[in-house]
Amino acid sequence: MKHSDATKILCKPQKARHKAAQSFLRKISGIKAVVWNFYRTLVWTEPFGDYCDANFRKALLFSGFMPKDCGSFDFGRAFMDMQRAHKDIRAKEGVKNPEVDLLLIYEDLLENLASENLVKGKVNEAAIKKLAVNFEILSRSAWLMPNAIRTLNALKEAGLKMITVSDAQFFAPYIFPVIAGKSMAQLGFDEQNCVWSFLYRRAKPSNILFESA
Repeated sequence: MKHSDATKILCKPQKARHKAAQSFLRKISGIKAVVWNFYRTLVWTEPFGDYCDANFRKALLFSGFMPKDCGSFDFGRAFMDMQRAHKDIRAKEGVKNPEVDLLLIYEDLLENLASENLVKGKVNEAAIKKLAVNFEILSRSAWLMPNAIRTLNALKEAGLKMITVSDAQFFAPYIFPVIAGKSMAQLGFDEQNCVWSFLYRRAKPSNILFESA
């Protein structure tokens, strides 16, 4: 199953949950650029996903791997443990606001699972990316925020530059065009200058992300 196929099948319209808050809007002049946050600003998704054993097993099957029926072993927990271990390593290196690269986490995890004979399948870059996308979408589906396309089109027509500064992994730009029907570039984003936390191995509120933008 391709990234786009999985996204089309698994991503479904979501209803944004707005807390009771009063809006205070005022006109701002002299705007030259708009810097977007990605998740829960442009794209709605649950803040905490269901990274469970059942979803990981489904993602393995969708990605061409065969998980073994291994009793009490929990694939979802193994993923979370590996993610925590990678983040701890970054923190011990003295990195403030560390971010992980999920591709490295999945690579280590799959190699461990294969060596312990818990998973069968060829571990390569394409398979790792496919698994990461499938597990993410199974764990927390994503959809566009209301009026997102209309807002982006209006900003593009106004001639404003647009980028993102977001805590996100490599699959964020993959998911967006499938649920939006257009690429980020087509909607006015300068894709080459979008700032994604996984590329910098830093998370918000690290100054490095904003200085790069």
